[in-house]
Amino acid sequence: MESCVFSQKSFYQFLDRVLEKFPVMGPTERPNQPGFFHFDFLNRAEDFVTDYVSTTIPPKKAYFQPSETLFTFTLGDYPDLNLVSDITPFVLAGVHPCDLAGLAALDRAFAHPPAENRW
Repeated sequence: MESCVFSQKSFYQFLDRVLEKFPVMGPTERPNQPGFFHFDFLNRAEDFVTDYVSTTIPPKKAYFQPSETLFTFTLGDYPDLNLVSDITPFVLAGVHPCDLAGLAALDRAFAHPPAENRW
């Protein structure tokens, strides 16, 4: 296994390049609560926090959003149901090993038959 060490400036430059192609979710400081952190989508690389201890909202938010639209429908003689599939590839960065273990446990739990698929 090969490793690479980035300076913070180089890491932010790398993250800016990734943000050009994909949405990136990482640890950020809560806007109205300085000193508290959560996982959220980054607007710019400088929003990424490298020295957080714990977050108030874990990275599982990336996979289990608090709310999401599953379908829409229009009423009429025959209701028209439309499934909403807004699955977009994204990058999850800055996850602590303990949170990675939690995500792996959720992956195992949801993979047992019958496996849960979004669509």
